[in-house]
Parts: sequence; C-alpha cells; structure tokens
Amino acid sequence: MNQDIFHILEIVATLLTVVGAIFMSLNKKEETNKLYIAFILFGISNLIFFILFIEKGVLAVAIQMIFFTVTSLNGILRISKNKQRDIKVILWILIPYIISSNIYFYFNKPGEVTFGFVPIEAFASLLAITGSFVLSAKDKFKRSFAFILFLIADILLAYIGYNHQMYPFMVQSIFFIGTSFLGYYNTIGKEYIERLKEKKR
Repeated sequence: MNQDIFHILEIVATLLTVVGAIFMSLNKKEETNKLYIAFILFGISNLIFFILFIEKGVLAVAIQMIFFTVTSLNGILRISKNKQRDIKVILWILIPYIISSNIYFYFNKPGEVTFGFVPIEAFASLLAITGSFVLSAKDKFKRSFAFILFLIADILLAYIGYNHQMYPFMVQSIFFIGTSFLGYYNTIGKEYIERLKEKKR
C-alpha cells in the first residue's frame, strides 16, 4: 500500500475513533442515540485499522480489531430501532469489504507478521473489549460499568504508549481517559452526586 494512502487512512480511522468516543461520552442515562452513532463510527474505524495492521503484519492488534468490530456491530444491533434495516446495511458493507480485502492481500503481501504477548497489553485489550460489549446494554448501571472498564484500560494504554515511546498514541489514550470519565459522569455519576447533595440537605 502506498504510504500516503496508508497515512490518510490512519488519520481517518483515528478521527472516527475520537469522534465516536466524544459521542459515547455525551450519552446520558436512558438515551441511546449518541451511542448508536458512536458504535457506527467505531465499526468503520475498526475495519480500517484491521486493514492497516494486517498491512503492517501486526497480527495481535489486527485480531483485537476484529473483536472491536464485533462489539461495535453488536452494539449497533442491540440499540437499533430498526434491526432488519441495520442488518441489511451491515451485510451490504461487510460482504464487499471482505471480498475486496481478500483480493487485495492475495495480490499484495503484508509485512512480516509479528505476534507479541505482553500481559499488561493483553489485560488492557481485554478490559476494552469487555467494556465494548457491556456498553451496548440498555441498563444505565451496566453502561456506567463499561466506562469504568474503559477508564482503567485507557490509563494502562497511556502507560503502554509512554513505555514504547509512542507519544501520539499516549496522548490519544489520555484523551480517552477524559471521555471515559465524562461518559461515566453523564450516564450515572451526575445522578449519584445529586443524590448525595439531597441527603446532605
């Protein structure tokens, strides 16, 4: 893949992830519209990142992107107000995506495959994947737990970025710490604070 195209796709996927995180953090209590949009943005960015990491030969992260895509699609369908329509749209996107990506990698050999297992990285990914599944729950208490998982995962990922001198990744993870905290506050944290204030009166 041309490096310019690679960097453009990387920027697009990153922007979609950031915007998705903002929508996710702005979700309030029983509302799910912003979460629905967030899952769509995450799903698209994960599909792009999967191609990019396969292109680089980083198999571990590519597999992680598959899990993230599944959780995004799961979130879309669980929150959807028109499941039949969304299933059709997802299939219309996934089928050409799978066919075209297979054709591309058949004719273009990816980079040297690397698969490293680092416990803290695996733990952070596990927390993020679990959080993605829990986030699609309709119950606000369960969704608030997802933000706690994201918060811990993002702290670990920020450390991982610093440890590997991946400073843009570290800054992105710090940004996600803020959106995770805001998401928890908007989902249920604000309600707890208001209850504490009422008890003190």
